[in-house]
Amino acid sequence: MVPRQLKVASNVDGCWWNDDPDEQKTYDELGKSFKWKAVAQPLYVGTDSIACGPGVGTFVEYELPFQLRVGSFQIGFGCCSAGNFRDWVLEALNPEQDATADAWQVLFDSGGRSPWPGLHSAIGPVQTFHLDAPFEASRFRICTVRREVQCFHIRSFEQCFHIRSFELFGAILPL
Repeated sequence: MVPRQLKVASNVDGCWWNDDPDEQKTYDELGKSFKWKAVAQPLYVGTDSIACGPGVGTFVEYELPFQLRVGSFQIGFGCCSAGNFRDWVLEALNPEQDATADAWQVLFDSGGRSPWPGLHSAIGPVQTFHLDAPFEASRFRICTVRREVQCFHIRSFEQCFHIRSFELFGAILPL
């Protein structure tokens, strides 16, 4: 269950979902399906899951009710092709800029490598990552990105998005 003061939003293939029922977008049911299968129930795997193989730019965003100086994070993966989750970044919204695409700063880039190489049909255990430098923000997101790949039969955006756990570690800043 998501704590009430934590805001969670997601975008999959251009379809928005957020936790405010007054702001549901055009693809309401599709968004709820993604939220349910990729955020609320990431261990669910089914052929109809839109968390399997979503497009580039798919993300889950977390807005904290406070500023956090984050120095590391942990991520765990659901029971579906964890080894293919390789083209993603952790971003934070720069609090000194307006919420545009340029205001999002990459804190961690997977570099085209999965934290769980070769792992399929098994839960991806929690992995910890340390940032190069601490960053202060209240909005963070995990986002898929496009990579150039050399192998002609693999498209870089064929990856599942079953995030089963996500934790940020750092210092809570005074208001």
